[in-house]
Amino acid sequence: MVISLFTLTSSVIVLNFKNQHTQRIIAVTLLLLCLLLTPLLNYSDHLLQLTMLLYSIKLILAFSVNWTSTDKDETRAENKTTTR
Repeated sequence: MVISLFTLTSSVIVLNFKNQHTQRIIAVTLLLLCLLLTPLLNYSDHLLQLTMLLYSIKLILAFSVNWTSTDKDETRAENKTTTR
């Protein structure tokens, strides 16, 4: 339960950053913190612990970080909106 809440909160935090590189750095930092916290919790089943770790990786890194756009595309989009 604690890891699920931490993962969801981390995902929201990462989504609030617009810069792609900042998103990556914050996501990896929060994921590492999650990986450090998980062994401290007493899971009765190791399969459940592994599932929670994979869930964290998928939600924080795969869904929250914008992997497709580049900074050049973001800069062009910002320039177009400011010149209008």
